[in-house]
Amino acid sequence: LARRTGLPAVVGTPDWSATFTVRFRTAARLRHGRVLLAGDAGHIMSPAGGQGMNTGIQDAVAVAWRLAAARSASARRAADLLEEYEAERLGDARRVARLTATLTRVGLLRSPASRWVRDRLARGAGLTGLLDRSLGPRLCQLDPRFGDAG
Repeated sequence: LARRTGLPAVVGTPDWSATFTVRFRTAARLRHGRVLLAGDAGHIMSPAGGQGMNTGIQDAVAVAWRLAAARSASARRAADLLEEYEAERLGDARRVARLTATLTRVGLLRSPASRWVRDRLARGAGLTGLLDRSLGPRLCQLDPRFGDAG
């Protein structure tokens, strides 16, 4: 750890450890009749960057205001509000899932040569400001693309 980070560090014996398999899945639909899927029920992804949690929170906000508005809307408008949820959230969930899949693959490179290239590219992106301008806002989810089905 000290060699990789340049910081003085001592690695002790863990009290507990576990492994898991990262899965990437997005539901084909987030709405079916009166059922709305949000968070991990609608999309599971790598924990890289906390993106799944952030996406789930955004889903919950999108569901909550629609349900509140639907209570006082006409039946047709209520149905439209709920249908719009899927159009708004599904594209963003797919985009975030692709981003976390890429982050996971890049973060788990096995070959020393690949890791060396990754580390140099990351350092260069940091020095040039590319991380601050591009990846940073994406990781902070400051650029959600609502309604983007891509």
